[in-house]
Amino acid sequence: MDIKELSMQEKIGQMIIIGIPGAEIDCLTKQLITEGKVGGVILYRKNIVSVSQLLNLINGLKKLNEKNKVPLFISIDQEGGRVNRMPVEIHNLRSARKISNLGKDFCYKSGYVIGKMLKEIGINMNFAPVLDIGSVRNNSHLGDRCVGLDAKTVSENGASIMKGLKDNNIISVIKHFPGHGTGRIDSHIMSPIIYKNLNKLKYEDMVPFIYSMNNGADAIMVGHLIVSSLNSIHPASLSKQVISNIVRKELKYDGLVITDDLSMKSVELMFGITRASIRAIKAGADIIMINKAHRNKIKIINRIYTAIKRGFINNERIDESVSRILKIKEEYQIKDDYIEDFNVKDINKLIDEINSKVDNTN
Repeated sequence: MDIKELSMQEKIGQMIIIGIPGAEIDCLTKQLITEGKVGGVILYRKNIVSVSQLLNLINGLKKLNEKNKVPLFISIDQEGGRVNRMPVEIHNLRSARKISNLGKDFCYKSGYVIGKMLKEIGINMNFAPVLDIGSVRNNSHLGDRCVGLDAKTVSENGASIMKGLKDNNIISVIKHFPGHGTGRIDSHIMSPIIYKNLNKLKYEDMVPFIYSMNNGADAIMVGHLIVSSLNSIHPASLSKQVISNIVRKELKYDGLVITDDLSMKSVELMFGITRASIRAIKAGADIIMINKAHRNKIKIINRIYTAIKRGFINNERIDESVSRILKIKEEYQIKDDYIEDFNVKDINKLIDEINSKVDNTN
C-alpha cells in the first residue's frame, strides 16, 4: 500500500487502536471501523466468552474492514499467568516469572506456544512480553508478570519470548518503556514517578528494551511513567523528550512506538483523553491506544483531524508514523482473513506440557 493512496482521515485512523465495550460488535464499533477507518482493535477479557464467540467476533471485525484499504491489527495482551484473556476452554500458561525460572530457551518455547495460539485464532499483535525489571520490594503491581529480577535475565528471557511470538508471525509489543520496575504505583490509577536520571535509566531499566530493540523488536509500548529528571508533568507516553529525542534520536529505534491505554485514569484525569491523544502524536507516538470512552472516540478522531488542519501537528509527523504502520503490516502480511476453526485440544496439549515442566521445576 502506497501512503499516497490514503486520505488524511484514513491516515489518522491507522494511528489508533481501540477497545470495544463487549462480546459483540456494537453500532459505534461499526462506525469506528467503517467511517473512522481505525487501524486496529485490542481485545480484553470483557470481549471474550468462548472460543466460538471469539472466532465470530474477530471474523466480524475483519469483515467490517473488508472495504477499507488497510487490514486491521487484531491485538491482545496475552502474557499468561494473571494476564490471561483467552476463553475458558483454553488452558492458561503459568506466570512469566515461573516460566522465566527455567531459562531463555523455555521462555522461547512459551512465546512460541502463545504465538501459535494467537495466530490460529486470528490475532496478529500481542502486547507482550513485559520487559520491566522485577523488584521484590517495589514491584507488587507487576510482580510475577516480570521475566527476571536483573537486567541481563530480563533482556535474554524477554527477547526469547519476543522471538517465539515473531516466529509465528505475531507482532510483539515490548512494554513498558522506559521501565516500570522501580515505580510503586499502578499506572492504571496514577502515573508512577521514576526518580532516576537518564544515565542511570540507560544502564539499568532501559537495558532490556535496548537489547530487544537491537534484536528485532518491531514495536514498543511507552508507559504512563513520569521520569522526574526528564519531565515532571507529562508521562513518557506523552513526552517528546522520551519518544522523539531518546527513542528515535539517541537509541535510533525505527520500529513502532505505541502508547499505553490513554483512557487509564492516570492520563484521563490529568489531561483528558482528547488532549492526551493529540499530545502523544505530537510527541512522536505512531499509534495511540484508547480502550474506554467509547462514545467519545469519533469526537477524538475529529479533534486530531482539526489539530492537523490547524497546523498544531504537521503532515510530515503523520506520514512518518503511517509509513511505519503500513511497512509492518506488509512485512507481517497482515490480512483480514477468515478463520473457520480453532483446535483447542492441540493447543491445550502444548500448554499442559509447559505447565507440567514448570510445576515439576519450581
